[in-house]
Amino acid sequence: MNTMNWMRALVMVLAIGAWGGCTDDPHVPAPVDAGCGAACDDGGQSDASDVGDGGLIGGGGDTQQPDDAGEDVTQGQQDAEEDATQGQPDAEEDATQGQPDVEEGDVDSGDDAGGDVGGDPHEGRPLGQCNSSTNCPPDAPGGPLCTRSAPGGICSGCGEFAGCAAGYECFAGSCVADCSADSDCPPGMACSSRGQCAIQRCVEDVCPDPMFGCNASDMCERRSCEEQVDCPARTTCQGGVCIEDRQLVL
Repeated sequence: MNTMNWMRALVMVLAIGAWGGCTDDPHVPAPVDAGCGAACDDGGQSDASDVGDGGLIGGGGDTQQPDDAGEDVTQGQQDAEEDATQGQPDAEEDATQGQPDVEEGDVDSGDDAGGDVGGDPHEGRPLGQCNSSTNCPPDAPGGPLCTRSAPGGICSGCGEFAGCAAGYECFAGSCVADCSADSDCPPGMACSSRGQCAIQRCVEDVCPDPMFGCNASDMCERRSCEEQVDCPARTTCQGGVCIEDRQLVL
């Protein structure tokens, strides 16, 4: 009886020793949290809400949702259309600006270019003296002589008592007219401080009256010509000189 009890006790001791030795075997699988890496910090579990589209833990919070991307694309298109629309009025305004304001009455009537052929802008002013020497008095001591290049023509060769038409007097060998205003003188001439009609001076090589040119002394003179195209408006090429049309009646 004692032998049987002893044997039973021995078997139980051996069994307990065998079970304790098995837990130290290196081939036994590791506990459930072994090898979890960073996931072990939160108990070995990864929250599905922390995983983004790229599969990175914790990446979900920084990942932009597809709906937001679509909104940004739509907003960008609207901004581009608004910028294009706003640019059109500015371009039209810029195109409008810089164009001169043309009002009725600002347009050149073209008189200086011969548009008003039948009119005389100097109507009321006297005619000049001559277009040729035959227009000058024949009794001039120096013989009838017309200075054709002068505006209106000037009869020269006069003496103190002869050689000038009525209304003129001889001054320094030329016939001159008295005046109190420019309107008392033929075109191309002005009333001088002496009260006599004198040839106008050019201003920056331009005669104040477009019917005339300028000579080397910077005085107005009739232009020379070979053909009619050489003459300015309201003048006619005659004998190599552009004669004022208003004087063709002489």
